[in-house]
Amino acid sequence: MLRACARLLRPGGRLAFFTIELAPDLSPERRRIAVAAGPPLAAGPDIAEQLRRAHFVDVVVEDRSEEYKVTARAWLESRLRYRDEIRPADPAVYDDRIADGRASLPQIEQGLLRRSLYVARKPD
Repeated sequence: MLRACARLLRPGGRLAFFTIELAPDLSPERRRIAVAAGPPLAAGPDIAEQLRRAHFVDVVVEDRSEEYKVTARAWLESRLRYRDEIRPADPAVYDDRIADGRASLPQIEQGLLRRSLYVARKPD
């Protein structure tokens, strides 16, 4: 997929995206907890390495977990506050989102899951 992105960019073009991933250097037990609480691809490959393999340069990774923590907490609180208005539209989806938020927020707060900003450039 990253190679396809590289083909779409003009020389010198930049690619930027956020992702949620496991914090580095977790013990096996903490890794298991984070994988269970995070999105399905959180335990995926090393993204910076994948960008380099796709011939991107100037790869920069920024940890944006503090902002993510604030946002995740606000999402959960808002969904709970407006339950009566939101849940009737699709109770199953609502219940899943609440369960996901309750599972992932503690892992975000403990630093097991993090949100990273990746920026890379296609060579000139």
